[in-house]
Amino acid sequence: MIDPDVIAQLDLNRTEQRLEVSAVVMSAPPRPLRWRLMVQSRGPGGTSNVSQGGTTGGASSERISTTTLSAQSSGIVTLLVFDGEREVASDNLSFGPSGEPTPTASER
Repeated sequence: MIDPDVIAQLDLNRTEQRLEVSAVVMSAPPRPLRWRLMVQSRGPGGTSNVSQGGTTGGASSERISTTTLSAQSSGIVTLLVFDGEREVASDNLSFGPSGEPTPTASER
């Protein structure tokens, strides 16, 4: 069940040679939350599947994670947020080799 008081947000920023994916988690009122970030990418060097996670107090809009990818990569990033074992928020971002987000299936 999604909680309207919790925000999960993915941002994509392109630099000269790479893509940076940043994850932000906030809640009002602030409370301890657990997050999981999963990145599936394809590029000139092959494929990569990376997963990382942690906890946050949910009090600010500071980045909880930043992942750097090749500028030629394409793939999908998923951010899941949990309150205990219950998923309370999520965000998905697909990206192409141009570094621009591409529509996900739900946005088409």
